[in-house]
Amino acid sequence: MPLFIKRIFTLRQKSFIYGISLMLGAIFFFICANVFIKTLATSFPIAEILFVRFVFFIALLTPMTFFGKNKITLRTLWSVPSKGLLLLRGLLAALSLWSIAYGVQNLPLGTVSVLLFSGIFFVNLLAIPILKEKISGSQWIALGLGFVGILIILRPSHTLFNLVHIASYVVLLGALMDAFVLISPKLLIKKMPMNTIIYCYALFAFPMVCILLFLQGWVPITSWGDAGCFLGQSVAALMGQLCITRAVTYAPAATLAPMIFSSILWSVLFGFLFWGEVPDGITILGSVVIIGAGFYVIHHENKKLTSLIDKSQSSHSGID
Repeated sequence: MPLFIKRIFTLRQKSFIYGISLMLGAIFFFICANVFIKTLATSFPIAEILFVRFVFFIALLTPMTFFGKNKITLRTLWSVPSKGLLLLRGLLAALSLWSIAYGVQNLPLGTVSVLLFSGIFFVNLLAIPILKEKISGSQWIALGLGFVGILIILRPSHTLFNLVHIASYVVLLGALMDAFVLISPKLLIKKMPMNTIIYCYALFAFPMVCILLFLQGWVPITSWGDAGCFLGQSVAALMGQLCITRAVTYAPAATLAPMIFSSILWSVLFGFLFWGEVPDGITILGSVVIIGAGFYVIHHENKKLTSLIDKSQSSHSGID
């Protein structure tokens, strides 16, 4: 193999390492944000926590969007296409974040992380009608097993509507809405640059957050400790978003996806350290089923990516 080809592979390996490191960092920051949310939610409405986060986001994103690299103008923003899809995406993003935060407030952190893995299955299911993608028979089996694992954790019974069950169903609904938020940029990226999509995400979600705040009310922030937690969850969420945005520029999504499983380790660790949370046997069993099914779905996506790379390399094999 020629030297320049070997250098290309070396650079690709380094790029993948950077991408994986950034993805692991993003997951760590997101779990830290959940820790701050769980701390704050005992005294403050969830909508207030999200309101402060979005004010922080928009305050930082506005100068970056209008004066930074690949800047846009107000006229460009006003005439942006697919306003209906952007509005729907913002609405679902706000409701998804509220739903997940509600779960963080009422469930062990480890349980929330496991339930959020259902997002992997929801993304695959939504990709069928929205992105016109096909799913193989083995993928359907994996998706079915994933939802079996969810049912094990939920353990449906005559006490179907107690607080734990309600919080679990709310998290699952949040994961479903978040799945749409994750795949919708594929419908938008051909119509507008990514920085516009990111800014519109915050801009269109903010009105829904304000409505939720109106419904839940505002509790004054009176202590420096609480103010620090509000700032901490905003900074952690922003750092997570920046890391994950950079990560996908260094490595394919299929390579980065397995790193999501590290969120369980951080969630269980922080849940135990700060709140003494220990998963019971049924939760562990359901988690194993969900993680196994999730790994298969991700492995299948990796195989498709590898197949595409192999075909691309074989078509250029003459240069060797």
